[in-house]
Amino acid sequence: MQLSARSVPILAALAVLAPMVSGCSVLDIDTDAPLSPTGKPVVYLDQGWSPAIREAYYYTPQGSRLLPYDWFLALEAPGSQTAFVEPSHLQGFGFLHDDNESALNPDGLPVGFAIDPVETPQGQWVGLTCAACHTGEIETSSARVRIDGGAALLDFEGFMAALASGLQATATEDDVFARFAARLSVADEAALRAELAAAADDIEALNAGNASKTAYGHGRLDAFGQIFNAVAGDMLEIPANKAAPDAPVSYPFLWNAPAQRYVQWNGVAGNPIGRNFGEVLGVFGDITLTGDPAGWYQATALLPELRKLEDWTVMLRSPSYTEAFGSAGSDEEIARGEDLYKEHCQRCHHGIGAEAFTDGSDNRFGLRLLKAKMVPLNQVGTDPLALTNIAGRFIDTGPHREKLALTECLPVKGCSVREFLPRAVAAGIERQFKTIPVADPADRAAYFGNRFEPGGADAPLTPLRGYTPNSPTELAYKAGPLMGAWATAPFLHNGSVPSLDALLRPAGERPNKFYVGSKRYDPIRVGYVSEHDAFTPQERERLFVFDASLPGNSNAGHEFPAGGLANEADRAALIAYLKQMETPPKP
Repeated sequence: MQLSARSVPILAALAVLAPMVSGCSVLDIDTDAPLSPTGKPVVYLDQGWSPAIREAYYYTPQGSRLLPYDWFLALEAPGSQTAFVEPSHLQGFGFLHDDNESALNPDGLPVGFAIDPVETPQGQWVGLTCAACHTGEIETSSARVRIDGGAALLDFEGFMAALASGLQATATEDDVFARFAARLSVADEAALRAELAAAADDIEALNAGNASKTAYGHGRLDAFGQIFNAVAGDMLEIPANKAAPDAPVSYPFLWNAPAQRYVQWNGVAGNPIGRNFGEVLGVFGDITLTGDPAGWYQATALLPELRKLEDWTVMLRSPSYTEAFGSAGSDEEIARGEDLYKEHCQRCHHGIGAEAFTDGSDNRFGLRLLKAKMVPLNQVGTDPLALTNIAGRFIDTGPHREKLALTECLPVKGCSVREFLPRAVAAGIERQFKTIPVADPADRAAYFGNRFEPGGADAPLTPLRGYTPNSPTELAYKAGPLMGAWATAPFLHNGSVPSLDALLRPAGERPNKFYVGSKRYDPIRVGYVSEHDAFTPQERERLFVFDASLPGNSNAGHEFPAGGLANEADRAALIAYLKQMETPPKP
């Protein structure tokens, strides 16, 4: 039986939808599949990864250091004697439980928590790796479908607030500290308590410095705002450089990312190692920018591991809707959807054949990259805050202005953080190249994904730069490939639209408030279930209410064609076509 948006009221269908969808699907469940804490089996789609590669991606460290590992295991959840790392506790923040045994994850932490290999006086540390934010999951009536490389529904602010609360309670309450110390079996409890109090203060200061009037909720983070605060404020030790990271965006999906010219929503990074090194600094990594200049640019980022993570991502394919749910639509409907896509979408998002790739003339090695068009803000019309926050941010860079040869500087205001961060990152990479070492030019080039500016064979290898607007009128968001878009809700850069159906409607018809955090999937509208009446009062208490009226949360813009697709049959046809778009072979 084939379903369409015209024939099935979604809320009535959700409980019985899965058995009704035609074709091979996740309902053909392996009875030996691991169970999530909900008791539903976890199903993995064929995205090009073996179980061994998936495991390595989930738990390979990248240089993030959140807390000493033993502390993290011994910590209690706030107001409870339950372990902070108890799956049911961390699952409440959107982390994904993984029942598969792993030597890389001996204590069964959620996907994306990794043990840093460097020994410190407190032992090894735990931090986050790519998978924490870039692994998704959708829930049907019978299974949880893992979306590798998809956007997580993390409540990052909630997690950090709970971590600060748990640390403070452990440092200040005698009974809580006594249980904590007993789990660690330390000899000097006074020293431990002093270190714990200092760590609690550091996390609280980090949270205060990153406070935003616009709550992120599930599935969003102002990553650039927090990276800039960490590097320009904390690591430069210039608090005045900090600004509220109040423009949260959705976590981008990773399949096809290594093949794209630009990756982030603002296109700021032009090569993979610079992109990934900078990301580490935003999730509890560090780079030395003060003290003896001989130590400048030494960082915790682990370049060989970052390269492995990138290599695995190169292998990742978009998830298949038909594998998960069966038919995306009738042949006639998909053909009609393709015509609509070419008419209204392809000029920005391109297609799925050879036309989706560049001709290779824009880089030294002739790489044919997936096109990622930077669409000017005044054309796409979506919320501007994620762009304007960066474009207008100038900071005091101290002695690094001369050291990094910064040029985008103004009297009194200082230098552009958009120029400072990539140059500081580049200096950190070069320092590590000497430490690893990476002497072979071909090996060094591979770290950059062979992405270099055009030039003759004798010209120096200059890494490709990200998108750099020359004026406020050139501020732009990336319109990337849409393969696998069915598994990437909510939509737009700020996650302000809950479903593809809502996105294709006139902007005035999009919901201004909806719930985020549930993994229950709506394969008709294509997104997570988000309506008020779909949840019990108890469920609603655990979810986040997205409010499009708040700064940074606008759901306006992206009306292509002008006024949106008002015709219901046209929307259904275009959605059917988008559902079946998958990673194309390289030409």
